[in-house]
Amino acid sequence: MESGQISGDSITASSQLSPHHAPQYARLHFSKGTWIPRRTDRNQWLQVDFGNVTQITGISIQGHYFAPYWVKTYSLNCSNDGLNYEVYQSGQQTKVKSQIR
Repeated sequence: MESGQISGDSITASSQLSPHHAPQYARLHFSKGTWIPRRTDRNQWLQVDFGNVTQITGISIQGHYFAPYWVKTYSLNCSNDGLNYEVYQSGQQTKVKSQIR
C-alpha cells in the first residue's frame, strides 16, 4: 500500500472523519493526509481489496503525523468473496495485535 500499487478505490472503511481523512490515505508515510474514522470505537474497520488471492507477509501501522490519533488494537480478517470473513488465526490462537504508545 505504501508504494501506491493498490489504488485508492480498493481501500474502503467503516467511516471517515472528513474528505481529508478518507480511507485511500491509510498508507504508511503518506504525507498528503491520513485515514481517521468518524468514531473512535472498536467497530471501525479498514478494508483492502487486493483483487486476487494475496499472501500478506506483514502489517505496519503508524499514528497521525501531527495529531493524537493512532490505533491501539487491531485484528486481521480475511475473505475470498467480500461477504464472509474469518479472523486470522495461527494454530488455535486468534492473532490480535495490541499496540500501546
